[in-house]
Amino acid sequence: MSVSNVFPNAAQFDTMNVLLAAIAGQSGGIGLKSFKDIQMLNRLGLANKVMVPGDQIAVEKETAINATVSGSITAAAVTATTFIEKIGEVHAGVYEFSFNGGAWHYEGKAVELSAYGISVTGTPADGDLIEVHETASTLVFDIVDFDKHHPADPNLSHSISLLCHEAVTGFAYNPTQALLCVRSGSLPAGTYYFEVANDYDTTYASGYSYVEFTLAQAIPEGGQLMLSWGYRAQLSAAKVSTYQKFSSTAIESNIAITNTHAGTKLGTIGNGTIATTEVGGVTVAVNNAARARFGSNDIASSCMMQWLSSDAASGWHQQISEFDRPQTTPTAGFLYGIDPEFKAILGRVKLRTAKNTVTDGGGYVDGEYLGWLASMTELGYGANNSVYETSPDAGGTVTTTPFALYVDATNADRIKYGNGAARYWWLRSPIPSIASYERIVVTGGGLGSSGAVSGDWAVPGLDII
Repeated sequence: MSVSNVFPNAAQFDTMNVLLAAIAGQSGGIGLKSFKDIQMLNRLGLANKVMVPGDQIAVEKETAINATVSGSITAAAVTATTFIEKIGEVHAGVYEFSFNGGAWHYEGKAVELSAYGISVTGTPADGDLIEVHETASTLVFDIVDFDKHHPADPNLSHSISLLCHEAVTGFAYNPTQALLCVRSGSLPAGTYYFEVANDYDTTYASGYSYVEFTLAQAIPEGGQLMLSWGYRAQLSAAKVSTYQKFSSTAIESNIAITNTHAGTKLGTIGNGTIATTEVGGVTVAVNNAARARFGSNDIASSCMMQWLSSDAASGWHQQISEFDRPQTTPTAGFLYGIDPEFKAILGRVKLRTAKNTVTDGGGYVDGEYLGWLASMTELGYGANNSVYETSPDAGGTVTTTPFALYVDATNADRIKYGNGAARYWWLRSPIPSIASYERIVVTGGGLGSSGAVSGDWAVPGLDII
């Protein structure tokens, strides 16, 4: 028998230390010391022996990084992402870099400033000093359950599901979509019209049976047409604008409409499925009108779901649906600036979500997500149109019960605050009978709904895997 089979190796020592620390922590001892300790305990399937639903994990998130200098150099700049990854943590404080005439030093060791994302203006001299100032906020997550979510990686079995204790920011689940997209070819300049379905929003259709307009410039392939017909607004006040593919810069804007039907028909404005039309060899797709006015409740193209999983400084919103329009705020993804030690223990999980019956065929869709929103089922509101929106196992079976923290929950237990006020907050559950409305938790903790374009708040969920 080899020595390695008699005595624990390094990994086994780590495991023993984590277990001993966890046991000590239960008895008032030293407890778990790092995020990696929590992950190891989870992978051993022992997390629920040490922690309970309702326990909290605090995580720091960088809010600003800048540098001050003294000596011969006149300025220093810091790339936040590079600095954080090199330091290996997020922590509010001051980090000092000094120059001894031959090299820069950090914590007594010679370093290359570029490795920390630092650049200087001027020629350094002996005694120069750079102070990097980092500020951070603290996110508090509630442990809501253990092993409720199935990891996307089939080689892993355990999870610790976390939900932010507070709402963090408010913006659209999905922005207002385009009414029309050019699928192939280029739609030339000319006069066009849509027919308005006679049963669609008769209160605000202004009696219009048609929407006619004239384009002075062509819409290229992938380009989009917007109709500015908002919530409780009259169609008669709407204008047409056109865009390149997924662009916020208009080709044309404020194009007037009339209740006439000269020119070429492009399709019908109504609350139905997506329709395609051939116009002189050009293929155009016409969206569900509610999605063109109030956003889409399709989780597959949700900008909110993209934001939750992104650590990008900008540009996190990518086009999924041909009708998607750019969302640019917040600027950075939710995971941008979060402690890298914490980010390293997170993993993607499998989640089930209902689909609406109007445009998406009903039933459900299973997806894999890093960041997520809670569902109706997970918060104890039950099934969504007979779909239990939990986490499917390898065979596609889901549980019908809520997160452990929300078993027998009252409405008061579901209230979330942001900046000191109770907030409306998004769920990932759509309204099944409408293409544009999403379930929310209202300020009193009850179940409500909101147009996907609304500015309701996010309560991010993550899993330690």
